[in-house]
Amino acid sequence: MFSSSISVPTDHLAKFLAIFGLVVFVVSSLSWHLNLSSHRQSLFEHAMSVSKLSTDDELGHSEGMQIKALNIGMKHITKETNRINTFTAVFSVAGLLIMLYGFYKWVVVLQPKLDRLLDIQIEIANEELNKSRSTDNKKVHITKRLRQIRNVRHF
Repeated sequence: MFSSSISVPTDHLAKFLAIFGLVVFVVSSLSWHLNLSSHRQSLFEHAMSVSKLSTDDELGHSEGMQIKALNIGMKHITKETNRINTFTAVFSVAGLLIMLYGFYKWVVVLQPKLDRLLDIQIEIANEELNKSRSTDNKKVHITKRLRQIRNVRHF
């Protein structure tokens, strides 16, 4: 009834969870790193702005208001950065847990069964090959015997 042209990226849920968890972990960790770098850059720019405004010995009312505005803005940026860091940390931990569960199921539970299945398939293939060889050997033996009989008739 429903046919999809999109192929499933993996053949088992454990493999999907392992890969998906890895991707979530890497993306959220990179997001955290980029957010932290951006915050550090904002702090540096804020410090530079405050230092330029406060280099004068006599701060006027407008410079004092600008410094207060910069400090308030920096507090908001810091709050937002902390919120984003919390968000990315939760996703990093969730991705890590999903990845560990997926790899555990894949390596400890699924892979030994797949290895056993492959061993059984190899044994079956070897048995069929041996049967085929023995049948071929019988055919070769019969063919040789028939040639010998034909050669005897010609004498």
